Amino acid sequence: MKSIIRNLIVLLYIAVVSVSLVMLIKPGAAIFYIKRTLENQTIILDAGFAYRYKLEDNPLIFRTRGILLFEDGHALSPSEDTIVVNTGKSTFSLGERSQGTTYLYFSSSDNSSPITNERKYTLYLPLSFISRPLGGIYLLILLPWLVWFLVFAAIYPEHRRTITGSPTGILSVLNLFLEHAGRITRAFLVKTWQQVKNRAPFWKQLSTITVLLAYLYIFMEWIFFVSMPSFMSILSLSNKVEIVLLSGFGFSLFILAIIAAFIIVDLIALIGRFSEFTRYLGPVFPTAILSALALLLIDNFSYTLFKFGISTSAGIWRGAYGLFFLTLSVYIYIQMLNIFGLRVKENHRGMPVNKLFYVSAGLLVVSAGLAWVRLDYTTIDPADATIKAKPATSRPNILLLGSDGLSADYLSVYGYYRDTTPTLRELAQTSLVAENAFTNSGNTAGSVISIMTGKLPTQTRVLYPPDILTGLNAYQHLPGMLKREGYQTIEFGAPYYGDAFSFNLQDGFDRVNNRSKSEGILGSLGHNLGYENTAFFLSKLIERISDRILHIFYLREMQNPYKIVTQPVPSTEDKEVISQTLALFDQSEVPLFIHAHLLGTHGGYFSPQVRVFSEDAEQTQPWMPDFYADAILAFDNYVAEVIDHLKANGQFENTILIIYTDHDQQFKVNERIPLIIHFPEDKFAGRTTRAVENIDISPTILDYLGLSQPNWMIGESLLQNNPDTSRLIFSMGTHKVIQNEDGDTMLDPERNTPPFYQFSYINIIDCQKWFVFDLTTFTWSSGEVSHYTTPCSDNSLHSFAEIKQALEARLAEDGFDTSSLP
Repeated sequence: MKSIIRNLIVLLYIAVVSVSLVMLIKPGAAIFYIKRTLENQTIILDAGFAYRYKLEDNPLIFRTRGILLFEDGHALSPSEDTIVVNTGKSTFSLGERSQGTTYLYFSSSDNSSPITNERKYTLYLPLSFISRPLGGIYLLILLPWLVWFLVFAAIYPEHRRTITGSPTGILSVLNLFLEHAGRITRAFLVKTWQQVKNRAPFWKQLSTITVLLAYLYIFMEWIFFVSMPSFMSILSLSNKVEIVLLSGFGFSLFILAIIAAFIIVDLIALIGRFSEFTRYLGPVFPTAILSALALLLIDNFSYTLFKFGISTSAGIWRGAYGLFFLTLSVYIYIQMLNIFGLRVKENHRGMPVNKLFYVSAGLLVVSAGLAWVRLDYTTIDPADATIKAKPATSRPNILLLGSDGLSADYLSVYGYYRDTTPTLRELAQTSLVAENAFTNSGNTAGSVISIMTGKLPTQTRVLYPPDILTGLNAYQHLPGMLKREGYQTIEFGAPYYGDAFSFNLQDGFDRVNNRSKSEGILGSLGHNLGYENTAFFLSKLIERISDRILHIFYLREMQNPYKIVTQPVPSTEDKEVISQTLALFDQSEVPLFIHAHLLGTHGGYFSPQVRVFSEDAEQTQPWMPDFYADAILAFDNYVAEVIDHLKANGQFENTILIIYTDHDQQFKVNERIPLIIHFPEDKFAGRTTRAVENIDISPTILDYLGLSQPNWMIGESLLQNNPDTSRLIFSMGTHKVIQNEDGDTMLDPERNTPPFYQFSYINIIDCQKWFVFDLTTFTWSSGEVSHYTTPCSDNSLHSFAEIKQALEARLAEDGFDTSSLP
């Protein structure tokens, strides 16, 4: 039996070495590809001469790069997607992988339809673990055994005589080698196992303490979030407990994976007899957790009591915090060395952890059980499937450029007597101008999310921090649709108050305020597995500690969101956003969707760099019209800079430029706001006098691109010739805010209660009339929109009874309990 096993091992070894050699010499051999025939029903007409095929193969098994495509045995040539679309003729290209899917675009040899030309299209997918570099690695692992055998056969005279004396002599020597190797291996394993047994208490101690500290870190941060206004405020107690257990479990698994890697390194060090160095590496892991936790606790304490902390530190004080953190970490590391018995005599094993081990194991078991119960493999389709009307590279760029709190009544393009917007006046002559546009929220968060999703705040339940998108709402939005069409998606917005990542907008933006999409990946993974709240909580913890560490070591300045939106915005900040936006246009090789939200017009105080209307005036109170007019003029100058730059590099006629605002001056919802859209080649230029709203922006973009508007978008495209002139425009807002320990304004959890939660009022626009219903006092107020153009006749307006009925229907449709309404 032993002989048979040895022979099988030898044969398997020879086979693997042979395959590795072939991989090294000819990695493109047919044996390394999986063959697949493209069925007609799986091929879809895309654009031009291009047809599309959907690849959903596991990237751990298959590589999409390096695929081969044949038409009746003749190879098609890999090319750029524009060539596939416009020229065709036996070419193919691959799109970027998104949501686990890659699209293959190809054309037939004569540009006929692959669906009907009765030709056979064969796809060859390369295996991900087959490549020339990997072949070399496999040989490096396998060849030492061959070298060992050759040395064994050559070094002993009797082995040489056996090999040369008989045709089967090499097999006899091979058996001897295997026995020899077996003895050495067994001796090595016995010795290693003894070393492992001696080292195991240290590994157990390290794992136990680190897991407990991981749960402690999560618990203390959880206490912080629970005790202050946060996204947890509206969650039930069971959901809050679930978050702390699942987050602790996730963090523990991550840290245990690192410890497992350390154990492998430590084991190698034991074998190599240099473990004296590696054993001092182990305590670094619990030290890092405890040091980070201590920094957060001290920072929270100092800011709560004395109103200073890391976020308020500047200059040398940032370095002082950095030095303090390093000193604290060294101190904790020394204490960890004592706990692990590494600073005393050799036979001391450190603090006993048997009871603590059972505690940590119990936490892991309970958390694992909860994770298993909550596990949900159901993948929610993030957006309705859409068929591309154009290839991604032929799409126009899209720039959604806004400034906070713009009132149409103060813009000369809308008739204001001062020329506050000379650039916009000129742009309006070749653009689509909405004369009667309105916001859907008096708060930036609710308004911006409504623009991105085409949904009302009552649908998304996002109005003001710490509201976040949940469920399907986190995945149903314009940036995600554009991203799947090949766009690079970028956002510059007010941190915390207008930041897509802060509101859990998933799989939409590649970068937000110069942060990568890692938060989005974490959220997407959590969503797909059913742990959405947990994933968002962990992403906020990463953000909290990383912001502070980067700040105190001068790597990235930590911003105070409340100061950004309550103090006059330095002109340099908006200028930096514009500079980065224009740089993206210069650098990108793919279509861009950029959302840039400037803050110079936010108010109530303004700091315009050039003072035209406020010259010689003193800003003694908020919302002074002269300073507001200069802030608007500054924004107009930024628009001019953008247009001049795009014209200079030839991109203006390939860019949709949308000028918008989030809400009216002083957060009003019942006055007109600007909305100007310039399309390439001056298409759709003119003025529309019908009442429009910000949720119409996304449907308008999709309409221009030739993409179907999904059912979940309730806005209307401004390009349609048959608008619903009788529709009512809804907007919402809140006054239920307080200031937290960090100085940020947030929803007050004590007033965020049923039946209408964070919503304080709902405004309804009916042509030139507005109606506001107070959701706390159940009282109505009404009036007329100032400077509304082409007002409706009295006969075409809705009655007050119809307005009340529409309000109740809207709330009921969006899931609110309306039984308390009068």
